[in-house]
Amino acid sequence: MNILHIEKSSLVSKVMKRIITESGNSVFNTADSKEGFAILDNEKIDFIIIGLDSEDSEGSHFLRKLHEDGGRGLPVLVLTEDEYLKIDDKLFNLGVVDLINKKYISDDNFKRYFDIFLREDRLLKQLRDLKIAVLDDNRQCLSNVKALLDFNRIKNADYFTEPEDLLTGMKDYDFYILDLVMPRVSGEKVIKNIRERNKDSMIIVVTSSGNEKLLNTIIVSGADDFISKPFTANIFMSRMKANVRHYSRFKSIQQGN
Repeated sequence: MNILHIEKSSLVSKVMKRIITESGNSVFNTADSKEGFAILDNEKIDFIIIGLDSEDSEGSHFLRKLHEDGGRGLPVLVLTEDEYLKIDDKLFNLGVVDLINKKYISDDNFKRYFDIFLREDRLLKQLRDLKIAVLDDNRQCLSNVKALLDFNRIKNADYFTEPEDLLTGMKDYDFYILDLVMPRVSGEKVIKNIRERNKDSMIIVVTSSGNEKLLNTIIVSGADDFISKPFTANIFMSRMKANVRHYSRFKSIQQGN
């Protein structure tokens, strides 16, 4: 991978450069947000790491500008010294998919992180063979999901912001990722419509609601699983793989294997 690292601390920058290169990846380091965008314009970047601390205005500035620029379809990992900083709706809506405290940075931890995130396993290969539909009227959330799928080289996905476009289309999918709260058409109605057309497809609902009654309703409506917003990259991919595992077993039973 080619990784862009925006970092004010020269020490952290030096440590990360060594860790990234020793793990078999390439890194472009800069402390300047303008230079960061110049690198994005001139190099093929796969992943962005940003140092984000209270005194580091460059990281915050770069993140805001990247969001204004549409995110460029790239997942963003934040490194921070702030013990209380978590991926909330604000960071999630800026394209951040994961957060690591700088004091936990080490060769083993960082390599383990990317090993989990990019592991070439059987389930990931199966995901690449499935037809996937993603529906979310929040374009930033849609962009986050696309960045994660693209990063894992899952290219066979179609993206929708309007439920009508998905429901009136002639194409059926193996895997649906659906936002629960949609304009004009409820998430439950979308799920029931899909189940009427394709009873064997997988449906994961993405929701910011923690209401147990509501979550129970979407499962009863036909969803297989749900992911709470904001989600981390590893949680998202783990849930995708878990559902593909169940799907694979179900298909195997259907075929009598």
